[in-house]
Amino acid sequence: SESLTCLSCGSREHGFVFTSWNGYPIRRCSECGLVFTDDRKAPPPDQLYPAFEQSDTPSQKSVRQALSLFLRQRAGFVKKVTRVPSNQTPRLLDYGCGSGAFARFMAHEGYDVVGLEPLSLGAPTNEPGLTLLRKPLEDAKSELGQFDVITLWHVLEHVKKPIELLRALTPHL
Repeated sequence: SESLTCLSCGSREHGFVFTSWNGYPIRRCSECGLVFTDDRKAPPPDQLYPAFEQSDTPSQKSVRQALSLFLRQRAGFVKKVTRVPSNQTPRLLDYGCGSGAFARFMAHEGYDVVGLEPLSLGAPTNEPGLTLLRKPLEDAKSELGQFDVITLWHVLEHVKKPIELLRALTPHL
């Protein structure tokens, strides 16, 4: 069996905390205190993260409308931290963009947005101010360029090596 190491410090010393709703043990690192999921028995990512529904059916429009308050809250935070001259269009990378809802919302708010989703995006999109890509970061690096803001909403807890991901994204800031 593969040895389980802490995603932050690499320690092999950890203790059981509880079992998640979907049956995975949640563990706490004895060295740094990080709490993480023991996903060694999880199915492959393409089975865990199916493609999001991106159609414009009435039910999908209702779901998007219900999420709009949440998206406005996120957008407000991003606008506060974005620092660009008033004559420039701010660029945003939304890593792990899921369905692309936040990326699309920010494009409508005047940002030049790239949404990058390695697993569950559905159909890629390329329209004015918005590009949605479904590919791993290492395959998209040459297409990305520089950004004023990078967001990762509910992403790090799903990544096997979060520190490596943050280091890989840093050159794009």
